[in-house]
Amino acid sequence: MSDTSWLIQFIRDQANRSATESIVLAEVISSQPLKIKVNNLVLSGEFLLVADYLLKDYQRQVSSGATPYTLKFEDTVNVGDQLAVINSNGIYIVIARVVTTS
Repeated sequence: MSDTSWLIQFIRDQANRSATESIVLAEVISSQPLKIKVNNLVLSGEFLLVADYLLKDYQRQVSSGATPYTLKFEDTVNVGDQLAVINSNGIYIVIARVVTTS
């Protein structure tokens, strides 16, 4: 395959990949266990990947100078929250909780 034909195929592959992935809004309908609604589709379990900081009792190790400590995040998602979700070939990746500015 020539360099030119490889590049053309690469561009086509990326365009096809982009067509199957999009960011959509979802609503939390249950927080424990997490269930979200995208349009009329209810998703949970194996169909979801969730950003770690949105999970209940998420902890992160940080340090200030030489002193390490643990931050525990307690503000998880709640029923009614809006989430930004990427649909990647049938697996929905929750990337953020989103809010309006008003």
